[in-house]
Amino acid sequence: MNCFFFSFIFNAVVLDAINLQRLQTNFASSSLVEQTAAVIPGGAGFIEFGEFRIGVWDQVHFSISIGNKVVIVFRSDGTQIYGPINPPNHGLGARKILSTGSDVIIGNGYLEFDKLWRLAVIDNNHLSISHKDGKTAMIWRSDGLRFPGPRMDYNYKKILSDVPMSLGDKFIAMGPWRLGSSQRGHFSITSTATNVTVVIYRHDGTLHPGPRKDFLLTGLPTRQFNAPEGEGYVAIPGGAGFIELGDFRLGVVHNQFSITSGDKTAMIFYTNGTYLTGPSSDYRLDGKVTMWDGSDVKAQRGYLEFAGAWRLGVIDNNHLSIAHKSGKTAMIWRSDGLQFPGPTTRWTTWERSVTDAPMSLGLNFIAIGLWRLGQSALHHFSISYVATNKTAVIYRDDGNVFVGPRHDFLLSGWPTRKLSCGKIRVNGYWKPMNSVIEGQTYEEAYGWEESKGRSMSSDWQVSFGVSVTAGFSASVGFAEASAEVSVSSEYSRSGGTAVEQSSTKSGEVTMGYESPGNGVLWQWMFTGGDHCGNLAKLKTKSLALTNSYNERPCCPVGLFKNASDPRGACQEKKLCTCNPGRCNFLHRNWNGCRDISSSEDCLDWKNSCSHSYVRNQCSKTCGVCKS
Repeated sequence: MNCFFFSFIFNAVVLDAINLQRLQTNFASSSLVEQTAAVIPGGAGFIEFGEFRIGVWDQVHFSISIGNKVVIVFRSDGTQIYGPINPPNHGLGARKILSTGSDVIIGNGYLEFDKLWRLAVIDNNHLSISHKDGKTAMIWRSDGLRFPGPRMDYNYKKILSDVPMSLGDKFIAMGPWRLGSSQRGHFSITSTATNVTVVIYRHDGTLHPGPRKDFLLTGLPTRQFNAPEGEGYVAIPGGAGFIELGDFRLGVVHNQFSITSGDKTAMIFYTNGTYLTGPSSDYRLDGKVTMWDGSDVKAQRGYLEFAGAWRLGVIDNNHLSIAHKSGKTAMIWRSDGLQFPGPTTRWTTWERSVTDAPMSLGLNFIAIGLWRLGQSALHHFSISYVATNKTAVIYRDDGNVFVGPRHDFLLSGWPTRKLSCGKIRVNGYWKPMNSVIEGQTYEEAYGWEESKGRSMSSDWQVSFGVSVTAGFSASVGFAEASAEVSVSSEYSRSGGTAVEQSSTKSGEVTMGYESPGNGVLWQWMFTGGDHCGNLAKLKTKSLALTNSYNERPCCPVGLFKNASDPRGACQEKKLCTCNPGRCNFLHRNWNGCRDISSSEDCLDWKNSCSHSYVRNQCSKTCGVCKS
């Protein structure tokens, strides 16, 4: 494995065991930096630098464009399409600018576009653009050379750096890299470390490669960005049900728990409390996909919880264990370097009181209290205890296991950062409340209905609202557990408003509702949670009236085409949360004549067209169309 570059290690150190250097990354802030916050200009999925825009065109394409010209397109398979290209093919010129700035995520040394692409500083010498599938489309090097994809290295998986990010006049500074409009009609990527321009993308759609010494973006003042959410905290790398620490992965495969590296498995813990040591090729984790916003493994109260089934955590100051939710403990490690295999029903984090041990993340390892687990050297994964400087076990990448007590391959003396609880994932849905009668007034509650963990704190609730505004999911059904429709940031502002208007300092508040008609009253609900187990449910002030329980609103809050008609179509068909037949019906082109209820129902009612309700619901069937 190549040398690692991470900026939170400020001095170069040497690991005596294998003389592996972990080189520092020292991205010093320029003396020209002004201490005022800045917001990155742009819109949904793109940023704007003067005349140029860079960002996501669709699920597959990322482009750099100016006006009616596209200079280059990067594809998700790692290939490129070179300009000049004329829109509508991959151009960004028609996209709307958001007054609040771009929704592109400003991360720790990277820019994340629409959860699909990352433009990232890999180390002092390399900048890359890669897709979430792992394909790198382009690498820019500080000596002025470019290395096009497709390739699988130098992608977002290599990122773990404290890179200063700031904004200048029509450019962005990412550590020693600067990208933006260097002169009218010219977009440059330059390295301030070498004063070299790697490439120029020009207004006529042509590309002019480096190395070159013109069109530089050096020596210009910048402003710091507004602090991103969770600044100073980091998420655990990994994916669904597993974490990734360097070249090793720990997690759940087919209900069992394994420790793997590449195509080799070093340890398998079974649900019955037994275990099997490697080398093995069973229960591997190498086929699982990593997520950009970190693993979904929960980190709380001194333990990691994997897929709701396994817990790896401290029991007290001296013991660490891995246990299944069925009550069986598969392994116990002790501070003196000894390990005690299961099966046993003792020393489990599922039943006994767990020590509130501080948890933090270092370079390819995680700290749980005084225990550290991770890649201690090239090819080696260790579990060690810092107070006694004892290693309890080493798992090697060839699948072999070396049991302690030992004094080598320790993980002590390395800096760490606090763990982030990750982004709050929010889901919304319409919940049926009561049958109501026209003219009568009802008491309805709004506010935070349920909470767990820190979710009643004001800062967490603010983050909840920010997450909704950034985009949420809407359930296709009556509850949050059903299928989902994605509501992107382009449409989610009304959801953020609903949160702001409905948040209460504690508990619920009642409000009066006078029903304008007979039917069933529905209330929009939000539920959300993070990786640390903080959960909350918010009843909003948003109410909707339909004819019956079988006719629920089909659009997320605030996204009805006609705000006064919660039984009608949505602003866009893709936002419809009812069944496909109902969505198709609501979004047909009726040319001024339509049946509000389903066409099948209206055909049944045609013999009752003398009733005003039926005539209003079934204008087309009853032949009373106004046009």
